[in-house]
Amino acid sequence: MQSRIDGAMHDLWGRLIDRVELFHHKMVNYKPAVKGESKVVDGFKDSLVENIRDLCQVLPRLNLTGDADLNNYCELVKQKLAVLDAGDLRENEVARKSAANEAQGILDAMAGYGVAA
Repeated sequence: MQSRIDGAMHDLWGRLIDRVELFHHKMVNYKPAVKGESKVVDGFKDSLVENIRDLCQVLPRLNLTGDADLNNYCELVKQKLAVLDAGDLRENEVARKSAANEAQGILDAMAGYGVAA
């Protein structure tokens, strides 16, 4: 039973880390459409931020062991990333860079937890 609980908690950490890594990757690699071209290179959808919001809403309820660190990092992600607007991030390079820095800071702080440990 304990190994199943450990596996479930490992999965929760993995979900949080994966979402923040994807967010960071998209912020760093976003290239807006070039004038005269209709396609955005390495863009992202609104769901990038929506998925973070959804995860931060459900993750504390799935935290079977009451892992305070997981709850704290989830709250940090909610405060720093889930509040952002995907449209603003696409249009504002400064906001994208700031969001990428926030995400990297969170990833650095989570380096010793979950699947990152």
